[in-house]
Amino acid sequence: MSKFLKFIVHFIVICTIVCVVGLAVPPFLGITTEIMDDSGKETNLPMGSVTYAIPVKIKEAAVGDSILYQTDSKAYRYMITEMDKKNHIFKVIDSGDKDAEPVAVEVKDYIPKVVITVGYAGYLLLATESIEGLIILGLAVLFLVILYIVAELLKKNRRMIMMKQIQNPDMLRARRNLREKRRQERSVIKKRNARLRKRKGHAGKERLRNERKLKQAVLWMKSMKMSWNL
Repeated sequence: MSKFLKFIVHFIVICTIVCVVGLAVPPFLGITTEIMDDSGKETNLPMGSVTYAIPVKIKEAAVGDSILYQTDSKAYRYMITEMDKKNHIFKVIDSGDKDAEPVAVEVKDYIPKVVITVGYAGYLLLATESIEGLIILGLAVLFLVILYIVAELLKKNRRMIMMKQIQNPDMLRARRNLREKRRQERSVIKKRNARLRKRKGHAGKERLRNERKLKQAVLWMKSMKMSWNL
């Protein structure tokens, strides 16, 4: 039980670290990161999601690519349908809206090509921007600390039980007897299975010998019949 609780704690901590690193590091690597934490922004991206895009040259863009179109008040994920690379005009469409119509957008020499959109990861940053979110994060940390303490107590209790068993001669003797009994049972089962396999092997060999004798008898009878006919 203590191992399972520790696994939960470590899993949550690792996920949190991955989210923090995923939010903080990409901008330093030149990766465009759009975190949807502002519900007043015009967008087709899910609330709380994080979209990552890498800058590519306009000549490397192709029809069907997803791009991130950003302004001060807008953030849209579009799919390219037509390209006028000479005039830097692309026709794009919202691939998530079946009724959407193509719109023309002006692009620069480099465009942010969408790599992936990760849902819910942005809620971690969103939680730090409000008192309620900070309270929830604090409670989550407290919960993890309690889980870790419970896991350590269970581990300590298990060690104490083992120490008592070692210090108690009668209990230690009983454990040894139980292990010896189980070992003997396994040995008996192993020997019995070996005898069964041996018997099956002998029975198979005997069956093969009988089949060979029967074939020889049949061949002998056929040869005798042919000699009589002659």
